[in-house]
Amino acid sequence: PTMDAGGHMRTTTLAIPDSVPSELAWMTNRIYLYGVDLFNAGYFWEATEVWEKVWSRMDLKEPPAVFLQALMMLSGGVLKAHCKDIDGVKAFWGQAEGRLSACEKVSRTFWGLKTKAVKKDFAKYHRDFERSGAIPVVDERVPVLKVKL
Repeated sequence: PTMDAGGHMRTTTLAIPDSVPSELAWMTNRIYLYGVDLFNAGYFWEATEVWEKVWSRMDLKEPPAVFLQALMMLSGGVLKAHCKDIDGVKAFWGQAEGRLSACEKVSRTFWGLKTKAVKKDFAKYHRDFERSGAIPVVDERVPVLKVKL
């Protein structure tokens, strides 16, 4: 999307934050919010690329960074579903679920998202397909990220 001359994000430039992003200031973090919009519009790869700009500037062991990494893994899992890679789907979901569980113990919300709701929504998405043995479908059943302003 950004490297190809015809890529749909070729002309999109997002500056890497000068300072460590604060999870508490998420409402004014245009890069993070752009990633949420991309994810909810079905641009999972692009959402991950955008979030990585924020995440890479954080203390990666701190819960806000762990939660943001879980979002990137959820996005990666949906991409793996699109590629029909069931092992990739399971690996990304397992890692995301573990990070969400750890974050749930620390705070009810991160980045304007309810930790438990994100985990519950994606667990249902994965569980529905695990029961049937099918690869998750990338359609309207992919949970959306419901940021509360």
